[in-house]
Amino acid sequence: MTPGGARDNMLLNQTHVRFSSGALEMVSYSNIVRTPLVGPVLSAVKRAAPDQLVLGQSVTYMLTITNTGNLDAQVVVFDTLPEGLAFIPNSVLMNGAPLPGASPAAGITIGTAAVGSAKEIVFQAIVIALPQSFTFVNQAIIAYSFTTQDGRTVSDTIMSNLVSTPVTAFQLNAHGQMSSNVTFVGDILYYEIIITNAGLMLLEQLAVVIPLPEGFSFMQGSVVTNGILVPWVDPYQGIPVGMLEPGASSSVKVGVRLDHRRASPLDVFQAVVEYVVNGKLYRTPTNPIDVLIITPTLDIQLSEDRNQVTLGSPITYRLTVSNENSFAVDATVYDLIPPGTTYVPNSLLVDGIPRIGVSPTSGLSIGTIRAGTQSTITYQAVVNQSTTQAKEITAQARVIYTYRLKDTRVVADNIQSNAVVAYIYAPTIAIQASVHPLEYERNESVFFNVLITNTGNWAASVTLFRTPYPPGFQVRDVRINDVPAGAFTVENGLELGSLPPGSSVRVSYSVYVPAHLHDADDVDDWEVQDPEAPASITYVPTSYIARYRSQFQDEWYTGGVQSNVLIVHIDHLYE
Repeated sequence: MTPGGARDNMLLNQTHVRFSSGALEMVSYSNIVRTPLVGPVLSAVKRAAPDQLVLGQSVTYMLTITNTGNLDAQVVVFDTLPEGLAFIPNSVLMNGAPLPGASPAAGITIGTAAVGSAKEIVFQAIVIALPQSFTFVNQAIIAYSFTTQDGRTVSDTIMSNLVSTPVTAFQLNAHGQMSSNVTFVGDILYYEIIITNAGLMLLEQLAVVIPLPEGFSFMQGSVVTNGILVPWVDPYQGIPVGMLEPGASSSVKVGVRLDHRRASPLDVFQAVVEYVVNGKLYRTPTNPIDVLIITPTLDIQLSEDRNQVTLGSPITYRLTVSNENSFAVDATVYDLIPPGTTYVPNSLLVDGIPRIGVSPTSGLSIGTIRAGTQSTITYQAVVNQSTTQAKEITAQARVIYTYRLKDTRVVADNIQSNAVVAYIYAPTIAIQASVHPLEYERNESVFFNVLITNTGNWAASVTLFRTPYPPGFQVRDVRINDVPAGAFTVENGLELGSLPPGSSVRVSYSVYVPAHLHDADDVDDWEVQDPEAPASITYVPTSYIARYRSQFQDEWYTGGVQSNVLIVHIDHLYE
């Protein structure tokens, strides 16, 4: 069926009979027979973007198919591209969803076009050649089929609208090449530009303009066009070429000299070709060409994954040694592990390859670094727990390298990397304990004072642990900053809470010796628990450990510090 509102379309049929009687002529009409039209009514609207193309550019075709009929249809889209366009594989989309492997030339199956629905097909093509008419004309064929109410299958096709996309009729290709991509002060290079008219129109008033990087100059009298030396041409004013017929090529060559060294070791040459078509000026740049300037140095960059650490924090260092010269170097790296840290065993990677069992502490040979390449070293160092007074970790690597010049000389040099600093944020916990009197007596108490201070720059949660006392000894009146606290047991210690930087907390308690103490054998039993104790104990040692936890950057770190040892005599306790 053709478009036009099939839901209301009716096929009307009526018969009439003409008859005459004498001079009288009359017409008689039958009744009207109305037969409804049943089937899909498809329409296809095609668009293209952009609306103008050049050689090598891609074009996007969009096809919208709608069904305004009263039956669903099975639809396949065929689209044969005009000569000069090439389909881009896997670019077909249906309603925004990709159709891998689909091709408009082979047919794009879009399935059921339901009544009242719309399907959008999108695909891309690229301009590989210019058409003679400078216009691409494209039209899609929509093949469809449907099943009638009496079970018959009907097939038909419709055509989309024609889409015309103009193509620019001229095309200039310009390619530059250098006699060498490596130079040095005083060296002469020859820069050549090859120009090709890939279009269908004459190009006129061609000229090559070469902006020179800083430090370079033209060699006067060195211009060559199409193999002919033209010493009178001043390249600073542009090099004239003339006109270029369709399909023809032309070349321009000129000498350039590096007069002085640049701060940057890399320069870029890129010429511009100017030409006129139908009185209008156009400009086409050539491909950029990198030219490396030899300088006997390496570029060394040291980085760290964090610049804020605490005691026990691992730091991942990354050292990149880049050889931007035109020659290879042999390099050895020193001072990789900064003071205040310890190398993490087996964390060393050189160019991604683990160096198991190798320690970079005393230096690391990374072998030969080829010209234009780099070597990357990654490793870990952990901040020492003993680094309590330092406020930062400073890392700076040193590289000693050798290289061979083209005249076979071998030169050694050294260079330092940048310095990276990781600032230490950590608690510094100290314990100072005191006791009086210095001897245990029955029915008497000995008083203990423990001062815990945080002289660091980070808070910590502290729990204080003590050594045990002999059986029968009673720990009483435990206080934290003169505030009564809970039990101070050997097993669980005494929680002191968070200790901010620059603060301190004082723990005090007494140890009472009952008048009716157990037999001295109990003390002997306690004594033998300490294998290092002498055969006959005459004193009770008391010491403390402050175990602390600090949270830093979502990670928890732990540590511990030992107090001084307090000696309280028991010489006469059992006499």
